[in-house]
Amino acid sequence: MSHKVADILTGIVTLLVAAAFYVQGTELEFESNIFPLVIEVFLLLTGIYMLVRGFLDKSGKSMGDTNIDYRRGMLMVLASVVYVAAISFIGFYVSSFVFLVLMSWFLSDKGLNLKSFGISTVFAVIMIIAVYGTFSMFLDVPTPVGILF
Repeated sequence: MSHKVADILTGIVTLLVAAAFYVQGTELEFESNIFPLVIEVFLLLTGIYMLVRGFLDKSGKSMGDTNIDYRRGMLMVLASVVYVAAISFIGFYVSSFVFLVLMSWFLSDKGLNLKSFGISTVFAVIMIIAVYGTFSMFLDVPTPVGILF
C-alpha cells in the first residue's frame, strides 16, 4: 500500500469517526457537549489534513516492508480492554494513572528499566493532574468512581 492510499484511508476513517461523535453529541445539552465538540473539531481537522496530504502526494512511494510487532499491538489492545473494565471497579483516576504508567513504560524506546519507569510515572502524574483539573475543577464533570477514587 502506498503512503498516498494510507493517508486517504486514514482521512476517511477519521472523518467518519468525527461524524459518529457529532451524531451522538446531538443528544447532549450544550454544556455537556463542549468537550466532545472540541474533540470533533480536532478529528475533523486531522481528517481533512490527511485527505489533503493524500491527494497532494506525488511520490507514490510504497510503505515497503514495515515490521509490525503484533505481540506488542495485541498487548496494547488487551491492556486497553482491562483499563476500560477497571474504570468502574477502581475508579477513573486510579485506573487511568496505572494504565498511563504501564503503557508509556511499555512503549518507551529507552527499554524497560527503572529510569524509563520513573519518566513514565512523572508523565502519568502530569496527565492525571491535567485531566483532574480539566474535568473536576474547570468543567465540573463527574468521572466514574470506584472503590479507590
